[in-house]
Amino acid sequence: MGTGKPHSRNGAYKHLGDVAFVQNHATMTEPATWFPDRGSAVKIDLHVIQKMRADADRRLAAGRQSAVDKATAIIRKSIFEQHAYLDGKGFPEMRGLVYHADDNNLLVIPMRVGKQIVGCQQIDRHGVKKFLYGQRCSGAEYALDGHGIDVWCEGYATGLSIHAVMAAMNIRCHVHICFSAGNMQAMATAAGRGIVIADNDESGTGERAVKVTRLPYYMPSSGDFNDYHKLVGTFTAGMEIRSFMQREANHG
Repeated sequence: MGTGKPHSRNGAYKHLGDVAFVQNHATMTEPATWFPDRGSAVKIDLHVIQKMRADADRRLAAGRQSAVDKATAIIRKSIFEQHAYLDGKGFPEMRGLVYHADDNNLLVIPMRVGKQIVGCQQIDRHGVKKFLYGQRCSGAEYALDGHGIDVWCEGYATGLSIHAVMAAMNIRCHVHICFSAGNMQAMATAAGRGIVIADNDESGTGERAVKVTRLPYYMPSSGDFNDYHKLVGTFTAGMEIRSFMQREANHG
């Protein structure tokens, strides 16, 4: 399912004949239900639909628990070490959780709702990202630090860059990595505080999502904030964020 990011596998789909469930993790926090058009020859039995929905809910809950168990096992088996993805994103010395699955070492980013693990994102050395089958993504995040201004963003590398440049500027922050535009929109809107660092993707998904939050936001001229950070360096990127925050404070 398209998200404007070619290396993401962010969708799930299940068709049961006269009803279907579909979810794009980049823009949707819960599955949507499809029914045939009224003019369709397919006849809908509401009792059957209710039973199918209840069965789907049970499968959803079972899938989520299975993902929790699998994520917990993966995290326990992972070790802190350097990873090619972090190197490519401008953090060659940084160590992350790495899971050695067969011959492919995967960078593992735990995803939590509150303090509860609900799944994880796995990224291979080529930057291909995936979530665990059946895991919960809505309301899930990976947080950096716990004090200071709340900063909402989509991707892991973006969050690392935000944290690095704000630390260089001595700005305390609590970075919320939300993994998708849809989840970032929902979480930032619900919180109603902080700032958002949006992705400037070709599809416009990031900009549309951030505008819904009604929070102050910064968006680079192209790409995401990690792209900008790599292009201009920590000092220039940090000064840009500091100037943005000062402008917002003056307008407030």
